[in-house]
Amino acid sequence: MLDTVNVDYYGTPTPLNQVCHGSCRGSIAHCGRPGTLLKLQAIEKAIRSAELGLNPMNDGKIIRVAVPALTEERRKDMVKRSAEKGYHATTIADIVKAAGPTNPKTPSSATS
Repeated sequence: MLDTVNVDYYGTPTPLNQVCHGSCRGSIAHCGRPGTLLKLQAIEKAIRSAELGLNPMNDGKIIRVAVPALTEERRKDMVKRSAEKGYHATTIADIVKAAGPTNPKTPSSATS
């Protein structure tokens, strides 16, 4: 769920899983000890701005993200987002297929 979150880490957008490790207990996800207060604030800001509908809580050491129970509206939104991602992936695959091989001497067309 948080895989798409990028944290502004010293001016570089960095995936959240590279800045801190996470764990989950029940409906609360924990981002474990990223090190400095600046990182905590950057992570909190990134999760809030990711438009996931999550509200991170920062206690100065750990970021806690309470994942709300799914409502019908939230389920429909998640299905819509996953369908958009699937369509995007299919479109990219079609573009790559249409481009053909980039190297004219592929093993199947090379003569020995």
